[in-house]
Amino acid sequence: MTRLFFSLYLFIALSLVTLTVGLEQFFPVDSPALTESQQAWLTLLKQQQESSAKLARVLTEANLSFDIIDSDAMAVSHSVASQLAKQELVQGFYEEYWQVYVPTSDAKVVTVTFSEYPARPGNWWLYSSIFFILLGVAIAIWIYPLWRDLSSLVTATRNLGPDGGITVPTLSTNSPLSNIARALDDLSQNVKMLLNNQRELAGAVTHEFKTPLARLKFALAGENGMSEAEATEARKDIDELDKLVQEMLDFTRLNAHRPELLMESIPLIPFCQQRASLIQPHSNKILTVSGDATELTGDSHLLARATDNLLANAVRHAHHRVEIIIERTPSGISLHVDDDGDGIEDACKEMVFDAFFRPDSARSRHQGGAGLGLAIVKRIMHWHGGTCAATDSKSGGARISLHFPTNATHSR
Repeated sequence: MTRLFFSLYLFIALSLVTLTVGLEQFFPVDSPALTESQQAWLTLLKQQQESSAKLARVLTEANLSFDIIDSDAMAVSHSVASQLAKQELVQGFYEEYWQVYVPTSDAKVVTVTFSEYPARPGNWWLYSSIFFILLGVAIAIWIYPLWRDLSSLVTATRNLGPDGGITVPTLSTNSPLSNIARALDDLSQNVKMLLNNQRELAGAVTHEFKTPLARLKFALAGENGMSEAEATEARKDIDELDKLVQEMLDFTRLNAHRPELLMESIPLIPFCQQRASLIQPHSNKILTVSGDATELTGDSHLLARATDNLLANAVRHAHHRVEIIIERTPSGISLHVDDDGDGIEDACKEMVFDAFFRPDSARSRHQGGAGLGLAIVKRIMHWHGGTCAATDSKSGGARISLHFPTNATHSR
């Protein structure tokens, strides 16, 4: 908006200067014409130039304002002084006054002031009309590219695609609306992403609920009711559904708006040991924590959720061992979770953080998980200004890394 204001201001200023100079060449401004009364006064003043005293009496009788000044004391321009030296009358208009300098024979100059407005030149209205018409044309020429770009943006916003996006026209970088076009394009991408997530969520809910619900229906359809084993499996299915619903609610909440972060200093080694101790009783895998003793500034509740999701994912796919490694780097702090499982294919490493994505058969549905754990981790890292990535661990399995920038960390 600042650039738009200054460009319009500069354009109007230059237009005013150009039109004023140009029109003066076609319509030269003549000296205002004297009225008959003013012509008569000039004639009378010329007749009374012989004596300043005689002229003063005439002006006094006419009740006119005048001053008598010595010729040598007159502070006037060289051209006016030259005319007065030749005993020529000098007259001109000053605001709403008409003033006449009358040189007299006794080396005096009588300055007579008349309270009369000058007569306007006859073509003033034509000059003014053409000036404002041309100014309007100039402003219209300046506004046309802006109007054209604005019209194209309005048209684009009225034509939503089936994916919820809009086709934003490409504007010149010099256009004042280029920033608005970029913002609309970003908005279009966000809308498409949200609608796509909503479609994926709807499809995933149907798919994820289908299997446990089918097992429950099959168990209830028996003539003799459920056996103890079937009841146990039914409770597992219900727990699975409950966990899936909670994960979907958490993912939707984190994806919909920015949560209020309660930032605090977290010693990472004790923090990770605590999270591992909560999972260890429910797993036959070995969980270890190692690395640099450092502290991280973040929301402990959300970071605990992210760490738990990483550990649950690693434990699910590890063969024997899961290791948490804390690494201090010049750019910040990295938290790695390594497993000795089958790893992740290279083509899938960038997609494992997408909602409901399952890389391959080694990490398939029968091993548990709805494909939301790492998507929740990605959102939590986003709110902390960090990044996450999937690589290979030294033990041959997968490594999921969380990196927190330096401005969010400090050494212990």
